[in-house]
Amino acid sequence: MFATTSIYSQTGFQRVAGTTWRPGGVTLTRHALALCDFPPNACLLDVGCGTGETVQILYEAGFFPLGIDLHPCFIKSMLHQHHFPCLLQADAHAIPIKNDVLDGIVCQCMLSLCSLPQDVLRHFSRIMKPEGRLLLTDIFVQHTLTDCTSPASQSFSRNELQTPEVVANLLTQAGFRIHSFEDHTASLRELAARLVWSGIPRQELYQWLGSRMASCAQTHTIPKSTHACDILNKEEKRPVPYGYGLWIAEKL
Repeated sequence: MFATTSIYSQTGFQRVAGTTWRPGGVTLTRHALALCDFPPNACLLDVGCGTGETVQILYEAGFFPLGIDLHPCFIKSMLHQHHFPCLLQADAHAIPIKNDVLDGIVCQCMLSLCSLPQDVLRHFSRIMKPEGRLLLTDIFVQHTLTDCTSPASQSFSRNELQTPEVVANLLTQAGFRIHSFEDHTASLRELAARLVWSGIPRQELYQWLGSRMASCAQTHTIPKSTHACDILNKEEKRPVPYGYGLWIAEKL
């Protein structure tokens, strides 16, 4: 499911990003949960739960949290530290949960790492109750990149970063109605800048931002002055900005 986890295992990344490993951290998570307005004791699934920070937040907020992650080391660590009983090692493309049982799903900075995001969203819809809420945050691209035409840029099996409009279409096709969208690019820029200053290799950062960006970094010369969230457009000679978005959607 995931293209790479090497950056997450680096001490520098963990020191800068803390335990949340995503732009905005727990502040953005709490803000998004408030927008979702889940009922008390709601059964919520954190997809790509990592070290369990969000699962802990859900538990402390009075919800019944579940967590899945593809990587057994994360699940083992969570079971040891938090003692949550409902944690599973599972792939987001095939979540082992019955139909129409969840009040909501939390998916933070993970969907863009999936090889078949449309299938993942359909699985989300399948296991959620009608009118259940999806809390989705992820990196996006402001507009479709046209300069990455090398064979290397076509070789990635995982999906490429999408525009907010494309993400909205994917959600609609999967059976969701979008309630709100917020642009939190400032959080991405802040985290990316801190990672660069901490010594994270640029190539690792490009891979974290997305496969298409990594392809461009391999085939184009990236000026040292380029912002951590920008990449030089070879044809137009200007930066192509990347952003970070928050979508709140409801299952129809």
